[in-house]
Amino acid sequence: MADEPLKQLDAEKINNVYIFLADALRFEYLPNEVADLGLSFKTVAHALTTPQCLPTISSGLLPPKHGVTWFNHTVPKDLPTFFDLKGYNTGYSELLWPGGALRDVLGQPDKLDIETAEEPFIVFEHDNGGHAPYPERKSSSPSEMLRSMKSRDEAVSAYRETVSGSAERFKQRLSILDDRGVLDNTLVIFLADHGELLGEYGGFFGHQLPMTPELVYVPTVFVHPSLPAGERGQHLLKQADLYPTIVEVLTGKEVDSDGQSLTEPVGDDRATYSKTIVQPPRKYHGTIIDPAYEAHSIWTKAGGHVFVDNSKIIRAITAIYEGTQSGHTAAYNSHRNIVQRLSLTLPHYLRDRYQYGEPKIERKEARKLSDNKRRSEYESKERNLSEETKRQLSNLGYR
Repeated sequence: MADEPLKQLDAEKINNVYIFLADALRFEYLPNEVADLGLSFKTVAHALTTPQCLPTISSGLLPPKHGVTWFNHTVPKDLPTFFDLKGYNTGYSELLWPGGALRDVLGQPDKLDIETAEEPFIVFEHDNGGHAPYPERKSSSPSEMLRSMKSRDEAVSAYRETVSGSAERFKQRLSILDDRGVLDNTLVIFLADHGELLGEYGGFFGHQLPMTPELVYVPTVFVHPSLPAGERGQHLLKQADLYPTIVEVLTGKEVDSDGQSLTEPVGDDRATYSKTIVQPPRKYHGTIIDPAYEAHSIWTKAGGHVFVDNSKIIRAITAIYEGTQSGHTAAYNSHRNIVQRLSLTLPHYLRDRYQYGEPKIERKEARKLSDNKRRSEYESKERNLSEETKRQLSNLGYR
């Protein structure tokens, strides 16, 4: 079926766009208090790390095309994004995270939030969401927090608690828009960059690897008086749909992208690409151990095909590190001995092909589609991270 996911949206009444990104939020953990506010959709994240997802959301291009892979990359200057939309006050801000690593990734858009933005505006705010360490736990690092977990039930409960805190911050932001008298002429978009593993598959925790449905499927909620509240749309969305949707709603113009405007007819279950790449420390880039793990995948509503292409030997080394040294999975499994840890992690890294669920596409066709999505168009700029930024990223579990 092909129709408009946002066919009820009255674009004539929209002057502004406000985007609230809840980091590391899985689709099935979307809080009811957020879903009840608007029209929600299951969405495919095109990557499993924030610095890859944010350029896709703002430009509509898949990660292989925009070229950003990590926090030390910056989007190319000639890459159009909604921050460049003429006639609009545009900007980005962090609600909880210190420092400016992600703002640097996005090419240093203006610092702007909904309390000060003058109309017409596009404001993109990034919130902690379900990313470890959880603000409610007051932990200094993900490792410290995860080592304190006594069971998976405790981990899930803590995740729900921190996601609920993010939902409360979102509602507070909407109250600010309402108090300013601009809520009714603002399209509000609540979304996530990627999901989070919470001890599944024998004990994996965190994101980036291995590639699984819990990391790929995320929620998107559109809030506006012209849209039905509390309803779930039947279409499978792409993160790349957001850029062309925003531009068309605000200007009526079409743009080139890997997505489609959701105000136009789209198929309700499009086969959609996602990738993840894990690189070793910078001094090993371009060597035989780069990448440490790389997977490409194609997803439909009910599942997907994953293709892992780099060396099995390098993957085994990555699995050993992930199971014994990492600040996420290894810390979460710290109560297990080393043999138990490796027996959990190794099998997931040594397989070349995975199928999750019942994807509405054959593996051979998915492989061909995945291969076609890997071409690059832009070359991102690599920069040196400051010592303060390195420290802040380390506190978030990035070594």
